[in-house]
Amino acid sequence: MTRIRGLFRFDRIVLLLSLCLLVLGAWEAWGQWSNLERTRAWRSVKGEVLSGHMEVEKSNGRFGDGWRSWAAMRYRYVVDGRTYRGERVYLGETVEWYDEEYVEAFLAAHPDGSVIDVHYDPADPRDSALLLEVSYGWALLYGFFGLFAGVAGLAIGLDYRDARPAPPRQGVSKSD
Repeated sequence: MTRIRGLFRFDRIVLLLSLCLLVLGAWEAWGQWSNLERTRAWRSVKGEVLSGHMEVEKSNGRFGDGWRSWAAMRYRYVVDGRTYRGERVYLGETVEWYDEEYVEAFLAAHPDGSVIDVHYDPADPRDSALLLEVSYGWALLYGFFGLFAGVAGLAIGLDYRDARPAPPRQGVSKSD
């Protein structure tokens, strides 16, 4: 009976882990969505690429060590007669920036001196980005593992709940 109670507690731990992963996924999705939502009022102007190159660094990522690369760009744009400079390419973190081929293609399409669309916040024109895209990859990953852990926790709980010995019936003696 102690073993069954211990395992029954284990499924609650798995369900708690599931809930934590789902909350983390929701938090990540909310952050990405709110980043995107705040850009609804942003405007765009034509700017000029001042410089662009690929940055590569060794990364200690969430799932192990590796290399990641991204486009590092400097650009200039004019809003209401005033010149601004920016460096932000993506509004949010995106998985594509870790793919060297994607970065090389982006940089080849936007060489130094070329014209590029720059998105900026009209309330603060210094706040700009070239691409107003976000990635929900981490949110989906957390959500998937959260659902998987939740189903596993329920399966464990139901399996061991059914494996417990039935209580003796009232009014029936063992000698009968």
